[in-house]
Amino acid sequence: MGWLSNIFTRINPQKVFDTVASGADKLIFTKEEKAELNKEMIQAQAEFVKNTLNESSIRSYTRRVIAVSIVSVYLFLVLLGVGFYPFIPAYSAFIFSVVSELNIAFVATVGFYFGTAMLNIHKGGKK
Repeated sequence: MGWLSNIFTRINPQKVFDTVASGADKLIFTKEEKAELNKEMIQAQAEFVKNTLNESSIRSYTRRVIAVSIVSVYLFLVLLGVGFYPFIPAYSAFIFSVVSELNIAFVATVGFYFGTAMLNIHKGGKK
């Protein structure tokens, strides 16, 4: 019986009680705790929106440069292919094969910038 008494003498009853009480407290989510959590979440979302919607941020500038680059290259290649067609149709076909490889990048870029506006118009929202 020495080992059994040895186990119970090492247990701190106050620590056990505190652990059980804090666990039971975390099981019940009161209205005050919910309101406090909502307040913290709203503040975090407001800070996120403030940081990400700033149009002069380096991230926004980089997105615009990438979008302009992709659209410019795509349109240049389309116009080049159309321009070469009467003179060298084989070269025009090659250019259009390159353009077809850029279709996904072009559609994704245009969709990213104008997709939400088009969806709003389609749904009958603001124009």
